Amino acid sequence: MRGTVMISLVGEQPVPNLLAVLHARPEHVVLVCTERTKGVSERLRSVLKKRSQESGISVEDEPVYVAPYDMADVESKLKRVIKEKNWPPDKIVFNLTGGTKPMALAAYRLAEQFSSPFLYVQSEGKKSVVYHYRFFDGAPVLERVDEVPPVLNIDLYLRVHLGEYTEGEFKNDFEKRVAGVLQQKVD
Repeated sequence: MRGTVMISLVGEQPVPNLLAVLHARPEHVVLVCTERTKGVSERLRSVLKKRSQESGISVEDEPVYVAPYDMADVESKLKRVIKEKNWPPDKIVFNLTGGTKPMALAAYRLAEQFSSPFLYVQSEGKKSVVYHYRFFDGAPVLERVDEVPPVLNIDLYLRVHLGEYTEGEFKNDFEKRVAGVLQQKVD
């Protein structure tokens, strides 16, 4: 999705947002968060910024802070950012996976107003699926469904959940054995 801007609603679970970005590979990402999800947004931004050199994905320096249950606030703030950045509606894709339901409804309304595509990531069990939608004749239509290939490793997973971390020495034989089993599963 080169040349596109992904507007991504941040909820308390960072992985669906990360999967959407790594799978869709937009050129630019805007994270939309609340005070409650500020930390999740900061960790997502940090992980995406580190990957930006290899992936070419840029992330806004500041997230768009919205009131979690005020649809008018969400719509007006997102419209303002879109207008300020002069992004053409056909280059915007809305990721409706995270955030509160009112945030998702407000973003959906904007996608509908702009006839912009939107997506939703479903993560269950051992697989994640991205549902891509477009508007045709004013109605949302499921365009395609993609299974997300393995794009996460344990380091990305830990960083998006914990932020920066350091690996320490094993404290006992049990930790060494667990690490050995996990390493075999990863290799």
